[in-house]
Amino acid sequence: EDWQIDFFLPGATQTLTLAQGFNTLTFLGATGTAVADFVDSLGGGVTRVFRFNADTQGYDSFQVGAPAFLNSMTSLQQGDALFLDSTSAATVDQLDALVGGVTQTIALHEGWNLVSYTGVSGAIVDIFADVDSLSAAFVFDATTQSWLSYRVGQPAFLSQITELQRLQPVFLNLDSAATWTLVS
Repeated sequence: EDWQIDFFLPGATQTLTLAQGFNTLTFLGATGTAVADFVDSLGGGVTRVFRFNADTQGYDSFQVGAPAFLNSMTSLQQGDALFLDSTSAATVDQLDALVGGVTQTIALHEGWNLVSYTGVSGAIVDIFADVDSLSAAFVFDATTQSWLSYRVGQPAFLSQITELQRLQPVFLNLDSAATWTLVS
């Protein structure tokens, strides 16, 4: 009768294998985490971290060992889509503690946007069906160190991807600003 039970029901663990070279990753840690602490948690192979800034159409960055004034990125937000440059292969485990079943509206800029897809894995044509100004979507393949594309309204042979996976960072090119509504 006087019992109090505290418990946490964790989500699935996301296991990502980082290749030597560039990789993309959705940051699932706590908002406000120092980039240096996140990089340290990865075991030493990651030397640079990049986050695309749609407002400036450029990158914010962090480089291990660089003077602080050269690093334009000092902390992370949960859900950030990141590029990591790694000198060695490594395995990264992150707890997917993002709340499911929540409708999320993302403001997309005209031009380029790098976002993390937090919805259910599925057909890319369905995932972006309501983003009228989308001209193309790209995901990075760390194994081949190349971009794979989905070209809206173009013949299928021009697209190398047909599905988007949960927590996969995706680069979007839009002809005009739009909103993207998805359920995580």
